[in-house]
Amino acid sequence: MKNKNEQGLVLHIIFTNIKIYQLLKSHIDKEKFDKYYIYNNHVLIMFQTTDLTKFQNRTDASIRVLAILEAKSGKGMELMDILLELVKPTREEEGNIAYVAHRAIDNPDKILFDEVWDSRASLDNHFKMPHMKDLFSRIGDILDKPLDIQIYQEVFID
Repeated sequence: MKNKNEQGLVLHIIFTNIKIYQLLKSHIDKEKFDKYYIYNNHVLIMFQTTDLTKFQNRTDASIRVLAILEAKSGKGMELMDILLELVKPTREEEGNIAYVAHRAIDNPDKILFDEVWDSRASLDNHFKMPHMKDLFSRIGDILDKPLDIQIYQEVFID
């Protein structure tokens, strides 16, 4: 069993037609994904969300960011779709160690991004990236509450 650092982000791709599901199932790149399975005609794809080498090389300058977003009732999937567009380019940014989306178990409209950066400067630079520039104008009308960003520094134990 994989540890928590190796658990993947689950993407939900909804298919109502069983033929589409069967076609997709036969074309899933099994080498690309750590795990995939079918549940209620949903293809759930698991893949590694954190580069473990980068994660193991955290330092005392590294920071963890918890960004909590809550969409208006019923708008959680719309918000998640927008936010998932940020994952790939963010993970490729200089200084990004981890960038993982989570959905609240008891509230599908509540999303948490768990991020690890090598420094505060890298986080500050993240907000200047092209894929981040129009984010707030795109999600402003979807959010039910203001974005809550919390920044932490890890306490290392010898």
